[in-house]
Amino acid sequence: MKVIWDSQNEEKLYAINEDALYAQIKRKGKAVNRSLQRFEMVMIGVNMLVAIALIVAEFPYDGDLYGLLLPNIYIAYAVLAIMLRRVRRQQERFFAQSMMGELDKAIWRANYLIKRSRELLWWYLLPLTILTAGEIFFNGQLLLAFAIVLVMGGVGVLGARWEVKQKYLPRKEWLESLRITLQRAAA
Repeated sequence: MKVIWDSQNEEKLYAINEDALYAQIKRKGKAVNRSLQRFEMVMIGVNMLVAIALIVAEFPYDGDLYGLLLPNIYIAYAVLAIMLRRVRRQQERFFAQSMMGELDKAIWRANYLIKRSRELLWWYLLPLTILTAGEIFFNGQLLLAFAIVLVMGGVGVLGARWEVKQKYLPRKEWLESLRITLQRAAA
């Protein structure tokens, strides 16, 4: 009887609990933000630690130019990661403090994380793998070490691609489908 009454009055049968939806959007946004922050901190930390380790390893050999090239590249990557983090955080300030603003920010963060993860392959892993393999090969070190570096580079590429497909893209798709649903409901 209530269904008939509501249909005659043209009232909606189902209502969205906006507070619960907003809380869920914030949780999803925070999850994306944690992944993004972890990605940035790992990039900064690993690059600095590797640079320091390579510099310390070069001290007994009086640090020739090629031997110091790789640590300086790692330091440059760490500085670049810090700068990109600062720019990203400034760009996040432009999103509105509303449900749709939080949703748009979460989608933007997911897109940013996917973009950085994909760029990581070409602008980070590939050059460093080639440089490291070249240094090992031309310094006459073991062929096994050369092969290990190449395999680790390949595993890094596959791992980064897997992470994007399994973690970041599903989150982004869920957030985008929610945005479409909310936009349809508002129209």
